[in-house]
Amino acid sequence: MAIFSDAAREIYRRGLAPFGARRAAQLCASEPGSAFSPALEFLFFRRLSPSDNRVVARVEALRATLARRAETFQVMTASGTFAPRTAQRIAFRSSVTQEWGTVLYLLAKGFGADTILELGSCAGISGSYLASAPQCRVFISIEKSPALAALAETHVRSIFPRAYVLNAGADEILNDALARFENALSLYYIDANHTCTATLNYFHAAVPHLKRGALVIFDDIHWSKEMWRAWRALRVQQGFAQTLDLGRFGLGVWQGGKIQPRTYTLAKYLGWLREYAEN
Repeated sequence: MAIFSDAAREIYRRGLAPFGARRAAQLCASEPGSAFSPALEFLFFRRLSPSDNRVVARVEALRATLARRAETFQVMTASGTFAPRTAQRIAFRSSVTQEWGTVLYLLAKGFGADTILELGSCAGISGSYLASAPQCRVFISIEKSPALAALAETHVRSIFPRAYVLNAGADEILNDALARFENALSLYYIDANHTCTATLNYFHAAVPHLKRGALVIFDDIHWSKEMWRAWRALRVQQGFAQTLDLGRFGLGVWQGGKIQPRTYTLAKYLGWLREYAEN
């Protein structure tokens, strides 16, 4: 969890950007690290091509339209009960931010992700960013809340018409969803049950379906002690070629076999100074 307000964090990051960029350059100097370059250049220097800016604008237009809706939606909470949430709250508090959504898109594009599985659709903002990758040909997302699943499918299909959003709990349907990819899953975004056990289980279930060079993205790794425990195990997981802590996201590049990963962290340069939030 970042310890700063957004404005303070931006000032902090600008000050440390040259140091973080040098560290990032070490990562990007060798394959497959170069695939991280577009996302890291955006994080440290806000560099985006005109075409990438158009992608971001398109997804943010979906968010803005959602936020203007007057109705409330019944959303599944972390405790497993339904609670009402306004469209504005879903758009700006529950969904991925513009910054980190842009990072998702740039990672998917940089890694040439053509087959993507997402756990935790929310309203489909993160999925819309991922499905905007030009190579995308298969996109599946899983969302337990019926209201959010419907929103997500509408949003993601406006970007990628062949997208599927499955309305079920990840624990209930994950194996069926993974079977659709056989051994050809190229990007796996895990943003579901934020416990250590569930996160590890979601990852291990997917291992037989990951292609070499696949990118696995773990959300909110500094969010809680549970998530930090999961990331500590995952960042040294045999089979990853590289792992990278970006603060918000933990990233792993899958190689398979008995390889041990090279581990990197850029978290402190991006405003994450604590291992996890003190809940």
